[in-house]
Amino acid sequence: MPPFYNITFRDDAQEVIERAEPWLAGGAIDYLDKNLTEDMIGVEFGGGGSTLWLCKRLKLLYTFEADHNWSIGLLDTISKSVELRKKWVLHFVNCTWHVNLDGSVSETKGFWNKHIDELSREEQSAMETAFLEIGLPTKVDVALVDGAVRYLSLDVVAKWMRENPKMLAVVDNTEGRYGERANEIFPDTHERVDFADSQKERISRGADWGQTSIWVPKS
Repeated sequence: MPPFYNITFRDDAQEVIERAEPWLAGGAIDYLDKNLTEDMIGVEFGGGGSTLWLCKRLKLLYTFEADHNWSIGLLDTISKSVELRKKWVLHFVNCTWHVNLDGSVSETKGFWNKHIDELSREEQSAMETAFLEIGLPTKVDVALVDGAVRYLSLDVVAKWMRENPKMLAVVDNTEGRYGERANEIFPDTHERVDFADSQKERISRGADWGQTSIWVPKS
């Protein structure tokens, strides 16, 4: 078996982190820029360009990351700033895959592309539980879902929304199954606002770019 981690970080990903701009629809970025405040606590499932951007606007940010390369890049970048160190918590579990609604695993990435069969489903589930449940904050004001095990992340955010009807929930790639799932499980205390490709995303990733949706408290 090859080494578990390759600590060489990709230059293109490092550039994304240091650019400090989320991979979200431009309209969603504008909305968050106007509505996030420095007394808020945030959680992002999936770090990257959004991490520094959120850190600078929130009281505290928890990043739940499943990819070791992105984690290394974030640690390297944020460790250079005293102010950002004080406002950031990294939670890492290497479960870079998605779990379908039927419980099966798909879309494995990196190391697990070749080695996912070496984990039993029970072991996979234990890693997913550790990723989602260990180290969670007691109160969340804004949550961003744009990472691994996304269906399970949506379940966690739905629970937080029921506990705090005033929070914001941000979900990327809602033009398909993730948007449908969020509609099914998010509480009716919130309404969905969509920001689509036509609103000129700040960072172009090609033709497969999808929309970002924000669930906001109903007036």
